[in-house]
Amino acid sequence: NVRIDDFTILSGGSGIEIGSHVHIAAFCALYGKGRIFMGDFSELSPRTAVFSCSDDFSGDSMTNAVIPEKFRRCSSGPVVINRHAVIGTNCTILPDVTVGEGAAAGANTLINRNLDAFKIYAGTPAKKIKKRKRNFLKLEMLFLEEYERDTDN
Repeated sequence: NVRIDDFTILSGGSGIEIGSHVHIAAFCALYGKGRIFMGDFSELSPRTAVFSCSDDFSGDSMTNAVIPEKFRRCSSGPVVINRHAVIGTNCTILPDVTVGEGAAAGANTLINRNLDAFKIYAGTPAKKIKKRKRNFLKLEMLFLEEYERDTDN
């Protein structure tokens, strides 16, 4: 029950774990040295990039994937996108970030820190703009009841 659209890159690292009823839209990229996790019902909109590692651009080390690790300094950390989180078009998620359950990020948001559950964010960097309704949690229960009934037959 996962849909991964065309032209998406999944580059493993420490592993990419994807729950059920997840959508990863076209032209997304999940790059990893660290773990990437997507919970049930989460979604990445088109052209979103998720990085669980990032080069140090300060000039103290070399950068670039073709340079051996001993000449590079990379920061890495897990990226956790929890249940019902939705990430808008053209967002960037940096390493060591947790997107809380039901959080939403608008288009072009830079997610460089944890996002609280059931909040809506936008901007570069991400700024909390308002609470997100939880009505979809009731719909989830109805959906799962119907889904289980349909798959049992």
